[in-house]
Amino acid sequence: MRDRLAFEAIRFHTDYLNPKENEQAGVLDLVTKSIQTTRRFDGLKPFVSLHALGRRRLAAMIDSTVDLATVTVAMIRDDPDLELAMEPFLNALLFRYHRGNVSDAVLDAVNSTIRNRLLISGQALLARTTFTGRIFLKITLLNPRTKRHHIKTILTRVKQVGDEVLRVSR
Repeated sequence: MRDRLAFEAIRFHTDYLNPKENEQAGVLDLVTKSIQTTRRFDGLKPFVSLHALGRRRLAAMIDSTVDLATVTVAMIRDDPDLELAMEPFLNALLFRYHRGNVSDAVLDAVNSTIRNRLLISGQALLARTTFTGRIFLKITLLNPRTKRHHIKTILTRVKQVGDEVLRVSR
């Protein structure tokens, strides 16, 4: 649109698409740029994928990401420094860095910082959202080439950054 103010009519806040902190940090949110938010001509992607890979191969690729989500859940559950929000339905899950002796307000700030540092450093792209009033990180496993060791590296970095942030804040 020629008049940028006309986009204000479609401005809608959703934690996982356009956290309020993004605008202050200068992070681009497509939610305020298009009626379709982050969507483009999405029908072409599944058509080309099905045509190029075939139904069975594409299904196997999707299944591998769902299986990896199950493995990731087990890794999070087995780690006392991480908290799983709930059982995932598909290949996206919510978790957060968690220390038992730290307040929820501090953990919310720490998890927001973890997300920002991993994003800015290029180490991991985790979304940040709110669940039950608390800040959680969201990992969506879409790439069938992602393996267990990649997830382990991300979870290790989440804990390292969380530990660093807590150490500095005390």
